[in-house]
Amino acid sequence: MNISAHNAIPRHYADLLVAACTSQGHAPATLLQAAGLNESEWSLGGDLSPVQFGRLFQRALWLMQDESLGMMGGEGVPNGSFRMLCLCVVQCQTLGAAMARAAQYCDVAIGYRIKPVVSRRGLTARVGMESTQHAKPTAESDSSPTQHALTLLIWLNFISWLVGHPLPVERVLMQSRSRNTDSDRGFFDCEMRYGAPCSALEFPADVLEWPVKRTEADVERFLDDALAILISPRRASTSWTSRVLVAFADAGQGKLPASTALARQLNVSQATLRRRLADESTSVQQLKDQHRCNLAMRYLASTRLTLKDIGARCGFDNPADFNRAFRRWSGQSPGRFRQSLTAI
Repeated sequence: MNISAHNAIPRHYADLLVAACTSQGHAPATLLQAAGLNESEWSLGGDLSPVQFGRLFQRALWLMQDESLGMMGGEGVPNGSFRMLCLCVVQCQTLGAAMARAAQYCDVAIGYRIKPVVSRRGLTARVGMESTQHAKPTAESDSSPTQHALTLLIWLNFISWLVGHPLPVERVLMQSRSRNTDSDRGFFDCEMRYGAPCSALEFPADVLEWPVKRTEADVERFLDDALAILISPRRASTSWTSRVLVAFADAGQGKLPASTALARQLNVSQATLRRRLADESTSVQQLKDQHRCNLAMRYLASTRLTLKDIGARCGFDNPADFNRAFRRWSGQSPGRFRQSLTAI
């Protein structure tokens, strides 16, 4: 998988897609074939091109018809269930209230066998994964270490989306006694503890009072890209390239911050930011192009949005400008790219 770093999609995103589908009984070869890869190429590791990832993403969405997304305790969750969960919790004023309502929803919704349960101990709050009221007792071995990690990751990203800010997790507890470095420490930049009574996220208790910032209108936009958001690892931003890409991701849809605003957000001068990115052989403009290209390919692969709407969500007011930019990034028009995916 020889691709330039400029357009590469980090391998851990693809690993999570494959893990989620595999946990539901789908053969990895089915996904790899959709991406134009064979198992020997996959075993070499390395990042994916946006085209490969777009194909992989589309096939994963098609395979995972139930909305458990490979989480532990999920089984046959009907399509539309997650949308109703979102609409229920955005009515709450605070994160604590939203988590309580999410637990109530999982208790009565079809297919959910795990719910998020909030508890407090001193200055620390915990969101633990516990069985729903209608769940049948299962052994810990029924869920793999990857499923434990994936379940926590999905709830972490969902909570972060609700409050409009990354959840400041201090410690991750894993019910699994097996350490899985790639699935765990690769995605959680904090202390890990194994063999806990239940898998859980720990964070400062005052976070439960943070306001829920999303509305019903936000839910509809969120659902267009929910899978990619929910399984996106929250790694430490050790490089300036990573910091800028995280800032772009947190900016949401539409216009990206200008260099001056971006430098202010990262607490450096514009000249310092330019110099540090140059040391990593990139620039703000290159990273904007990378972010927009990846976002456009993901929308083209996984939604039925019109090309005009996709262009607008990538920050282009004029569809013609989006078309030209996409041709420059990928060598083909947005329409041709989408047609190539439907031919899989």
